[in-house]
Amino acid sequence: MSRIFFAELRRLFHFRLYYIECAAVVLFSVLYFNPPVIDSFLFYIMIVIGAFSAICVSQFIGMEYSCGTIRNKLATGHTRMEIYLAQLILHIFAAVILFHLSVLTTIIAGAIFNWTYYFSVQTLFAYYLACICTIIFITAISVFVSMQSSSNLSSLVILLVLYIGLSMMGTNFHSALREQEMSMTDTSQVENSLDEHYMDARTRMGFEYLLLINPYGQATYESMPIFESHGEYLPMQILKNPFPKIFLFSAVESIGITAAGILSFRKKAIK
Repeated sequence: MSRIFFAELRRLFHFRLYYIECAAVVLFSVLYFNPPVIDSFLFYIMIVIGAFSAICVSQFIGMEYSCGTIRNKLATGHTRMEIYLAQLILHIFAAVILFHLSVLTTIIAGAIFNWTYYFSVQTLFAYYLACICTIIFITAISVFVSMQSSSNLSSLVILLVLYIGLSMMGTNFHSALREQEMSMTDTSQVENSLDEHYMDARTRMGFEYLLLINPYGQATYESMPIFESHGEYLPMQILKNPFPKIFLFSAVESIGITAAGILSFRKKAIK
C-alpha cells in the first residue's frame, strides 16, 4: 500500500486545485478573523472544512476513475482495500494540512496584532485533537461517497448537499443548546429562561447526541468555543466531557464508514 500512497502523494503535490484550496484557506482565515480573543476564531475553519474536503476529494478521485488509474492499479496486482485505504490516508493528510494552514495563519495574525488567548495551552490542545478527530470523520465520508461514484460531478454534488444539510442540522442543534446556556448565564434572564427556554434533561441529551453523531455538528462546536456576555468571554459548556465523546463518536463512525466503503468498493464494477 505504501507504493500506492506515495504515488498518490506525488500526484497531490501536482494537483492545482489543492493549491487553490490552500490559498483559499489562508484567505478565509485572514478575512474572517475575529479579534481580540484568538480562541474565538482559532478553529473557525472547521465550519467550512467539509466544503473543502468535498471539492478536493471528489475531483481527485474522480480523475482516478476518468483516467483509468484505478483499473490500472487493479491490473498490476493491488487490492481494492489497498487502493481505498491509500486514498483515505492521503486525503486525511491533505485535510490536516489545510487545517494547520488556517491555525498557523490565525496564530501569526494574533502575534502581529498582539491579540490575546483566553484558554490554557492544555484546553487549546484538547480542542485541536478534537478537530483532528472530526476532520478524519469528515474525510471518511468524502472518500466513501467519491469511491462509490465514478463521476466527479455527481460525487461533488452529493457531498455538497450532505455538507449543507448536515451543517444546517448541526448548527441548529448547537444554537439550541447555546441559547439555553447563554440565557442561563445571564442572571437577569434566568427567571424568564426557565419558562421560555427551558429544555428538560431528556431533550437536552437528545440534542447533544444528535450534535455528536453529526460531523458538522462536532465542527460547529469546535469552531465556537467561546461566547461573549456583557463584555466578558466565557467558555462554551453545552457538552459534558466533550472531548472523549467527540473522540469516541468520530472513531466509531469513521471505522464503520470505512468498513462499509471497502465492502462496497470491492463489489463495484470498474470500467
